[in-house]
Amino acid sequence: MQISPLTPTIGAVIDGVDLRSLSDEVLHSVEMALADHLVLYFPEQSFDRFSLRELAQRFGPSFIHPIEQTQYADCPGVLEVKREPNKKNTIFGGGSWHADFTWNTTPGYVSLLHAKVLPTIGGDTCFVSSIAAFEALSPKMQAILRDLKAVHMYHDYSGEVDVQFNATHPVVRKHPITGKEGLFVNTMFVTQFEGMTLAESHALLEYLFKLLEDHRFSCRFRWSEGGLLLWDNRFTVHYPIHDNHDELRMMIWASALER
Repeated sequence: MQISPLTPTIGAVIDGVDLRSLSDEVLHSVEMALADHLVLYFPEQSFDRFSLRELAQRFGPSFIHPIEQTQYADCPGVLEVKREPNKKNTIFGGGSWHADFTWNTTPGYVSLLHAKVLPTIGGDTCFVSSIAAFEALSPKMQAILRDLKAVHMYHDYSGEVDVQFNATHPVVRKHPITGKEGLFVNTMFVTQFEGMTLAESHALLEYLFKLLEDHRFSCRFRWSEGGLLLWDNRFTVHYPIHDNHDELRMMIWASALER
């Protein structure tokens, strides 16, 4: 397994691994690399929806989306993420910096995104390390945030909220392997701090959201045919670049919950 870091802060490309035949030993090495780099890109992989779900289940129980209509009926836990040609207003995989389904009571551990059809150019995916963002804060601010919890609430791409899907999580999480702390808030799903009003929460949340867009803590992946991204959903936020409008872009997505 060859690991090539993408930036000093986050991201790596992994060569020499066929994820379809993943031994327990190599799986452990992948998880250790994920702990260090938070996002891993594996070129030249080949999965259908069923084998992608099986791979996700090597990391933990499958997340079954309770409402998303792009989930395959014959393969719960796998979503088709697609942008049709010439549909400029179509959101692809999220319209803002976010972590996946943080409104769920049990957080997601990893998410996997596998390229099936790619545009000629464009359609990159960006990530930010919430660990690096937290470490950039002053000790006083870190102490304040450790005492806070945030309310995460589901809404679709139009902004419509479904209040039955919501959860409250600590604002700061500790990585179980490295012991490093990271922010667990995101623009798409966090509405306020527990015990505070929307108005009281707004200024600090906006500051944290802006921090989680800082290029110092980011990386950007350019997709290639068969590429597969694996990321730690607890310590990253991501954003798909919506710049490919005239060609089909289709991927499949799966995720595993914390064990």
